[in-house]
Amino acid sequence: MIFLLNPPHPPGCISNKDTMGGFGQIYDDPLAATLPPLDLYYIGAVLRKNQIDAKIFDCGPLCQTVEDVISAISADVPQIVGVRISTPTCEWDLGIIRKIKDKCNVQIVVFGPHATLFEQQLISNQSIDMVILGEPEYAFCDLAKKQKDQIDGLVYKDNGVISRNHNVRMIADLDELPFPAWDMVSVESFSQGRYVSDHMPFYTILTSRGCPYGCTYCPYPIAQGEKWRARSAENVVAEIQYLVERLGMRGLLFRDPEFTVDNNRVKAICEQILEKKLSFSWRCETRVETVNEELLSLMARAGCVGINFGVESVTGKVLEAVGRKKIAPKEIIERVDNCKKLGIDTFCFFIIGLPGDDADTILDNIDFALTLNPTAAQFTVFTPYYGTELRRWYDDHGFIEQSDAESMTSYKSTVRTERLTQTELQKFRDMASKMWELNVRTRNYTELKDEADYLNFLKSTSWYKIFFACRRIIRQISSLVF
Repeated sequence: MIFLLNPPHPPGCISNKDTMGGFGQIYDDPLAATLPPLDLYYIGAVLRKNQIDAKIFDCGPLCQTVEDVISAISADVPQIVGVRISTPTCEWDLGIIRKIKDKCNVQIVVFGPHATLFEQQLISNQSIDMVILGEPEYAFCDLAKKQKDQIDGLVYKDNGVISRNHNVRMIADLDELPFPAWDMVSVESFSQGRYVSDHMPFYTILTSRGCPYGCTYCPYPIAQGEKWRARSAENVVAEIQYLVERLGMRGLLFRDPEFTVDNNRVKAICEQILEKKLSFSWRCETRVETVNEELLSLMARAGCVGINFGVESVTGKVLEAVGRKKIAPKEIIERVDNCKKLGIDTFCFFIIGLPGDDADTILDNIDFALTLNPTAAQFTVFTPYYGTELRRWYDDHGFIEQSDAESMTSYKSTVRTERLTQTELQKFRDMASKMWELNVRTRNYTELKDEADYLNFLKSTSWYKIFFACRRIIRQISSLVF
């Protein structure tokens, strides 16, 4: 038997191993999304298809403890325990692995993008027997059928000697994968947090892997490759139909790095959803320049209620420095306005601390976010994810101030820039988040019924409005004078 484990959350946190290309994130927000690591459920489905006994033990949605994990493993007596690890939870995950090894006589295999990058450190750990490199779905199947030296992308110990098989597997035809084995876990639904809390039961779906855009800060190409591999529209809609009709799904999140890379494929998916009369609400993530009003209209009719847009920065030189195409602010405003008219919520991402950022460019970003006024905005501080080109750049320039994996959260500053210190970047990020919260409160001021509360609220929000108004005036005068 193969026991597939997503370890418990670290104390006081929500851990999502599926985000950031699979390198994962942790949050201290109790209302944060609880997303399943999709590879865990794909592995379970592949094992079942090949008639190999398997169990998925996903601690995320059910909040099981380490003791629960050890009790389940002791009861099931598996030969192999596959553990999904991530970057910010690595030390916590290794602690759990050590406890499992101490209590249970099992072989432990670790997998995930972090495991692929840090194979040597992990295989040197006394509690770990094997490391799977690359996409793991078929490697677990091979473990039950083949000798270790015949399994692509496997790093293993044999009588104390470490061996590494080459040909790391990246699945070319994603349509060949069975649908994720959601029924192997006793959980009614996962959660996308506060933004689709009324669309339950909620699931996630991955219709493509890889990203062809080559942004130097992004972990997705490191984990999934730069070659874009997509499932057919027919295969995608067949899975959606299964989720709606068999599992009662009402909310769905497309986990593709860039959902609208191929507009024709998205159109085909939407048209088939409408043709089959599948009723559910869904969200996706993509780039501003890969959608237009016609496509957005079709997506809305097919049930799209939210889009996450990666804006990152509105400063051209900052975007160019990280290999990202410059997008005119008016185009971003136009797309967000298109979404608003169609009833599609927008969630815009902004990054603080990219090369070329200074106080002025960061304030431009904050100012633009407040002017754009999407449904929601997220300000992260640049995180030097392992394996990315931009991490190497920061490292070469001596700009990485903190390199421990636990700090790789996107919310905690770990670097400095040419002009700003680590502490200053953190203060800018915290200020941006606070100002956005005040902006949301301003937008919803009519909810404040008490006159005294309303007056106090106006006092708390007026400072940033005055600050940005004065800043705009000064910049306009400067441009006229100079």
